[in-house]
Amino acid sequence: MPKDEILQDGTERKHSPLRILVAEDNGINRFVIADFLERLGYRAEMAGNGREAVNACLKGDYDLIFMDCLMPEMDGYAATACIRLLEKKMDKRRVFISAMTADVMPGTREKCAVSGMDGCLSKPILLEPLKEMIETAISFAVGAPAPASAPDSGQQPPAQGVTGPTQTA
Repeated sequence: MPKDEILQDGTERKHSPLRILVAEDNGINRFVIADFLERLGYRAEMAGNGREAVNACLKGDYDLIFMDCLMPEMDGYAATACIRLLEKKMDKRRVFISAMTADVMPGTREKCAVSGMDGCLSKPILLEPLKEMIETAISFAVGAPAPASAPDSGQQPPAQGVTGPTQTA
């Protein structure tokens, strides 16, 4: 569980116990999402590619994974499929996985769903859609029924959008 911090002004910053993994190969994107998560009161572990994300899931349990779709060594689609297989083989609970992608081509969101992802964030990542995806993941984790249609920011690609969950219970 993350420790709380005492800020310079003497106030205490609380951190959520939500266990988050971010799988992203781009350093700038990792910095941005870590900063946004910190602003929202969360901390995340980082993986630089899909293989590192799968290894992290072997070593620990997460409540939420933000998965870049295109990474070296193992892309997010393959990593998600591996994580889903590990969950079944190891009898682990299903973690909420949200894609992060700049790909706005038709079929991308469907490809995310087929690989086992539960939601999708468009890049560049923006604070409000990130917050909405976390709220969706928390609802998923506590067993709330999946909405009939995924939340959407209402913006059209290539603007930021949120969808999730892509799977139904």
